[in-house]
Amino acid sequence: MAAMLPVAVLKAINPHVAGFRMFHLLSEGHIEKIKAEQATESEHDEFNHKSSIFHHILKSDLPEPEKDPARLKREAFALLAAGTITTAGTLTLITYFILENPTIEKRLREDLKEVMACYPEEVPRWAGLEKIPYLTGCIKEGLRLARFMRRNPRISPDHELQYKQWTIPKNTPVGMSICHLHMDPEVYPEPYKFIPDRWIGDIDPRINRNLVPFVKGSRNCLGLNLAWAEMYIVLGILFRPGGHKMSLDCDESDIIPIHDSDVGLPKSNSRGLRVRFE
Repeated sequence: MAAMLPVAVLKAINPHVAGFRMFHLLSEGHIEKIKAEQATESEHDEFNHKSSIFHHILKSDLPEPEKDPARLKREAFALLAAGTITTAGTLTLITYFILENPTIEKRLREDLKEVMACYPEEVPRWAGLEKIPYLTGCIKEGLRLARFMRRNPRISPDHELQYKQWTIPKNTPVGMSICHLHMDPEVYPEPYKFIPDRWIGDIDPRINRNLVPFVKGSRNCLGLNLAWAEMYIVLGILFRPGGHKMSLDCDESDIIPIHDSDVGLPKSNSRGLRVRFE
């Protein structure tokens, strides 16, 4: 039904549904644009244009049903959604906690001084930023506190599983919440606090073992390297020495996830991250 109504009508009825529909239209427009580009480009143009996964799919020898526009539009929606709300939400949370604690902000800006010395003439590289332990600690704390609630159970269809003294029958779903791993007080003392230093120096190896925001194994997040790069570069630029002075115009209740919507979401009347630039 929502797909049949104009966006203007949806906005009047339900702004949230309208936003969802606009995101679908963005995905559809992306696919249509790529198809139009490929219809007009010559074989010599492929080295002169940026490409995406959909450029490669449409040029591939995949069966035609795999290139069906409806299927590609669904894939585009999934990729755009998975690559935006997750990283944006984590960056929002990290930014809040850095600004909320002047000591953390001051130390981060000091540690970024050398690698950001040539900005804006030269944008810092991920390889350089990830060598800054305190920045890495801030990002890992944000990933830990973002509270990804999802469970991705696995099933062994053919064999029983033996775990210590327990035998798990075949066809039994097995899984646990990422949130429980990230908030375990035995592994992360004071788990509800943002403590970048817990990731620096002589650390408990369990803290890295338990950190699974992108899950693990053959079904882990396809975009995890892109997400890491985005977080390093955005935070490096945002908190560079000599950058904008910022102050908060929101509180923790606007940021902290309390609702399970696959990814964690703050309270329903949250104002979101509100920052004053000076």
